[in-house]
Amino acid sequence: MNSEIAENYTYRVNWSEEDQAYVGTCLEFPLLSSFGDTMEEALGAIRETVSDSLEILHEDEEPIPKPLSGRKYSGHLSLRIPPETHRRLAYEAQEQGVSLNQYITTRLESGYPPLVGQMLRQIRQELRNTERLVFLTNMQIRPVLRFLSAVETLSTSVRSDYENLGADTNVYNLDEWKTDQSENADRLAIQSYEPERVEA
Repeated sequence: MNSEIAENYTYRVNWSEEDQAYVGTCLEFPLLSSFGDTMEEALGAIRETVSDSLEILHEDEEPIPKPLSGRKYSGHLSLRIPPETHRRLAYEAQEQGVSLNQYITTRLESGYPPLVGQMLRQIRQELRNTERLVFLTNMQIRPVLRFLSAVETLSTSVRSDYENLGADTNVYNLDEWKTDQSENADRLAIQSYEPERVEA
């Protein structure tokens, strides 16, 4: 079921010079990535990773990201920018003889200058690496937390059973047990001792 849902997400596969491998990513899960020797292998690996993540999110009853293909966009976008940037864009739009909205739309569609785009990609990659490390660490800690919770539950159950047993039966405390063991040891020592026989 999770594998079928995973098919609805948006995937990208790119070549990584640093890793010398293809890297598969998912836009809806920016913290996840998978590697492969071929584009097909990387794509299959990232889909499997997303499927496993969906299973974990479902078990933990956490919200599951909605695929981009199923989202609706109104075409309205609100941005908060510094006043100086707002003023500069307004002047540039006036110089071009277009509205501010049209000017910003044109700038967005034309993309960033190469150097700025490269800097933004580097910053975005560093942030993604940090977020991925936090995410994977969280994924590794969850099974440990579940195990500790199970141990705590078992310990509480055993303690409760022991207390009930002590209330219903004659259970020795530790001092009484030590005394009984000591007396038993003395009796065994006496029984096992045989004096040496002297032949006439």
